[in-house]
Amino acid sequence: MSSSVNKANLCSLWACGLLPLRLYLAYFFSLLPPLLGSWGCVNLLPPLPSDWRGGGGQMNRLLPRPLTWLGCGKGVVSAAPSPLTGSLCTRGRDRPGGALALKQAGGRVSACSLRAACSAPGDGASPETAAVAMAGERARSLGKGSTAPGPVPEGLIRVYSMRFCPFAERTLLVLKSKGIKHEIININLKNKPDWLFEKNPFGLVPILETSKGQLIYESPITCEYLDEAYPGKKLLPADPYERAYQKMLLERFSKLPPLAFKHLLAVKNGEDSSVLKAEFSEKLGEFEEILAGCKTVFYGGDSVSMIDYMIWPWFERLEFFQLPDCLQHTPKLRQWVEAMKKDPAVKATMTDTQMLKGFFELYAKNSPEACDYGL
Repeated sequence: MSSSVNKANLCSLWACGLLPLRLYLAYFFSLLPPLLGSWGCVNLLPPLPSDWRGGGGQMNRLLPRPLTWLGCGKGVVSAAPSPLTGSLCTRGRDRPGGALALKQAGGRVSACSLRAACSAPGDGASPETAAVAMAGERARSLGKGSTAPGPVPEGLIRVYSMRFCPFAERTLLVLKSKGIKHEIININLKNKPDWLFEKNPFGLVPILETSKGQLIYESPITCEYLDEAYPGKKLLPADPYERAYQKMLLERFSKLPPLAFKHLLAVKNGEDSSVLKAEFSEKLGEFEEILAGCKTVFYGGDSVSMIDYMIWPWFERLEFFQLPDCLQHTPKLRQWVEAMKKDPAVKATMTDTQMLKGFFELYAKNSPEACDYGL
């Protein structure tokens, strides 16, 4: 590297108010990966000048590839392969009105994904780029006025979800249990985007969207589709009767969620909830008897099956519904709950009770911020 290039770069650095030491440190750390055989991440906090963004800029001339830098409004995103996984490490700052959530596929994050992470509504980002910025389990939700996400990338399936929705959790449980590559788009159910009704006329989640543009909605239907369309362990029984039996069991369970929500509202409003609680406990007792008759830990045998995932989200929320003591007289169900908590898919989707309570406080007030509580 010529001395004239170095001087030019240092002059630019001083003009931007950055210390030369910081640049030299960045340069030093960018040289370490080839020497050590692994990669690390370096992040410069101040915004970079516009001529350092993209190929051919001064930073790219000074720093060796593949370390690249992107300046995004008030923050900076830096990217480099991770020393542990080989995937890109990213650091940055959320922009107002947009979330920093990067889509990860095959252990890599594309440059498009990084640009999307920096794009907020109104930045002129394409629909596909904006969709990537909002993908992820902890990405902020899309609401009214948002742009509909672009096509689903080949090799992925997209699920439209809401972080606290027990029905959407059913679909996520199946996705994770079967190891299906997917991306998550969170929806603001208190401020629904108009385009949501084009994907589901009921305007509800979960919704699955394939790379072919096919749409599947209603949680039991999405879960059955995933089980049939993707290889691996089958969650629904192969035997026609056993399959039908699980569906009948799910229909019986469908009476419990409304009771749980009614009980929660009654407690919140200071109303007498004893009748609702007694009715819920009675129906729960039926499932205790069914499980005892199975003579197995789970409802479908010795391993978790579809029916277990279908009913789990409401057992996970018993404390949230103010109904934890309903399991006091159901030893088989208590054993089932403890066994379910050890399941990898369940561990990956569980939500803290305090988070659920915080969400519901806002949801009950019709706050559009409810679906993004905790972010």
